[in-house]
Amino acid sequence: MAADLASNSAYYSLVAAGKRERALATGAVLGLMAGVGAVLLPAPLGLGVGPTDRTMETKLMSVGLYVAGGLAAGAVYSEL
Repeated sequence: MAADLASNSAYYSLVAAGKRERALATGAVLGLMAGVGAVLLPAPLGLGVGPTDRTMETKLMSVGLYVAGGLAAGAVYSEL
């Protein structure tokens, strides 16, 4: 859990690599890429597809949660 928290924090800190005016858009793109990766990559990597590949709703919710995380990171960065 600690490694997951650290890696997600490092990933979403990339929001700060762009311009502050585009922080929300950058966060949304980062979240979208992470969400799509979470849905598409487990099977080819042999990690099992249960958590994200049950139904279309599960896939959309997974992507949506990552996008929400990216938007949150962008909002925090733009307010700092």
